[in-house]
Amino acid sequence: MENEHDLESILREFSSDGSDRPEIPEETDCRKEDAVGEKRLSSPENEDLPEEPVEEIPDTVIPDEEADPEESEDTDDGLPQFFDDDEEYEYRLAKKKRRRWILPFCVVLFIILLVAGGVTYMAYRVSQSDTILPNVYVAGIDLGGMSREEAENMLESCNWDKSISGALEVRLPMDVSASIDYTVAGLRLTAATAINDAEAYGREGNMYERLYSYVNALIMPHDVADDRTFEINEEYVDQILDQAVAKFDELTADSAYKIDREKEQFVVLKGAGEIRIDRDALKKKVMDALKANEEAVIYRIGDVQLTMPDFEAVRAEVYSEAVDAYYDRENDTVVDEVIGVDFDVETAARIWNAAEPLTYVTVPIEATYAEIKGDDLRAVLFRDVLGEFTTSFAGSIPNRCSNINLAVNTIDGTILLPGETFSYNQTLGERTEEAGYLMAGAYNDGEVIEAIGGGICQVSSTLCVAVRYANLEYHRACHQFRVNYMDAGLDATVDWPNRDFTFKNTRDYPVKIHAFCDNDALTVTIQIIGTDVDGSYIEIVNTYYSAFTWGQYNPGETEHSEEYLNTWIGDIYKSEGKHYDKDGNLLEIIYTQENDYCMYLRHDVVMPEDYYTPPAETEGDVG
Repeated sequence: MENEHDLESILREFSSDGSDRPEIPEETDCRKEDAVGEKRLSSPENEDLPEEPVEEIPDTVIPDEEADPEESEDTDDGLPQFFDDDEEYEYRLAKKKRRRWILPFCVVLFIILLVAGGVTYMAYRVSQSDTILPNVYVAGIDLGGMSREEAENMLESCNWDKSISGALEVRLPMDVSASIDYTVAGLRLTAATAINDAEAYGREGNMYERLYSYVNALIMPHDVADDRTFEINEEYVDQILDQAVAKFDELTADSAYKIDREKEQFVVLKGAGEIRIDRDALKKKVMDALKANEEAVIYRIGDVQLTMPDFEAVRAEVYSEAVDAYYDRENDTVVDEVIGVDFDVETAARIWNAAEPLTYVTVPIEATYAEIKGDDLRAVLFRDVLGEFTTSFAGSIPNRCSNINLAVNTIDGTILLPGETFSYNQTLGERTEEAGYLMAGAYNDGEVIEAIGGGICQVSSTLCVAVRYANLEYHRACHQFRVNYMDAGLDATVDWPNRDFTFKNTRDYPVKIHAFCDNDALTVTIQIIGTDVDGSYIEIVNTYYSAFTWGQYNPGETEHSEEYLNTWIGDIYKSEGKHYDKDGNLLEIIYTQENDYCMYLRHDVVMPEDYYTPPAETEGDVG
């Protein structure tokens, strides 16, 4: 190697000053002059080897134009053959040096490629992994190397949701409060967000940048909670505050007073309609409290000038006398009683001045109470059956049955207030075909005829008996002949528009007629429903009183005659109503009536001078 460097330096000197190269003998053996070669030949390893013959180098030199640099041969010790010029020599020498560096270069290149491949493979594996990087923490909880499900289970086992729970309570006057959740307000890290941050850590950039983050995480632990910057969700805060302020405004908007008659006081809110919440000041106070992680914030009203109500006008408006509850027939409801109200104006003003803003001012009132209260009236209204009676219309023709049903349906549900009078004729109206009534048998001037509405007297008669049992005041007239649907002395005949059946509600409470037909059993039942205050009851007793004979004058005669044109034979029945208390003790006999019924007509009877003459109301008996 030293000879190579010496030779190279000699050649450079000659080529630099333009002088000729030193002449080398043609038969000089380069291998023998090579010190390295001599050492190699004389080395102990080669002492026992046979001596090889030395090959002579031909003295022919290839011209520069024809010589191929690639075909030139080197000696065994690596020294070149003789060349014609310096350029060729330098070229060959440089090529030789390049060859010596190829193997080391290839080795180094292989190592580089091997390392690059390994790094690329690792970077790819890291970029494709869905687990959290190692040594990644969330608020001190190690989530490194975990999948999302494992991280969720870890935070759940650490009671993460409970640890971040918390709210700011906002308190306003009038006991209005609102709760602002710190998590919803953006000031707490939810479990989902925490895991998202942990998964996102080190995932930015290409795969080599991610590999760098992975290696960095192996060396240096990282807590992603330290990276997050919390911003208050003002939209959520505004929503909560708007709801609270709206609630406050609702409670304070009504400046009217309220009368509480049961507690004997009237109440007015001091400052109602005058005090408002400063919305901007409230929000600033809340935002500061959220940033300070406080548990509650209280908003207070400052000093305000308030207007006292006109208590004189209030007294004039609320003053009232006590009024009993009553039944409203048109709406079928009970109107509650009214409590009388009055209060002292000076006392009200003194109490108002002493009260704090947004507090209820309670002023005592002087109350007077009604005798009949709404709840009491509802409890007894139409509670009892005061009187009831049933008759049969079996054997009646269909038209008569239809007339009975129509009349029953017409009077059913009729209500009489205390002191009111019921008229059967006025309730049914004129019995006409247009009203739905049909032809059926009826009494008229002592004869049975066909008439519109025949049969309705059975309804009036049944109603009359129910009224008598209810101990109500009534007015009725019996038929000219006895009827077959009830005992003598109980019936009540009607005829439009002359003869009517009426009764009056003489009780202290309303009464109602409840009438219905059983068209299977062919019966009609009527009840008088009202309020039984003492448990007393009526017993009706009918007795035969006497017989009678009734005659008429001959036409044109004004005095008694021995013979009469028409003579009626009949009976008189007496009917009594006995009033008993709830224990069965007779209180009184409240009425006694005589009922005259004709039996038959005779033309040959001679009447005595003191004959009995019944009332002349004989025409128009329908039913």
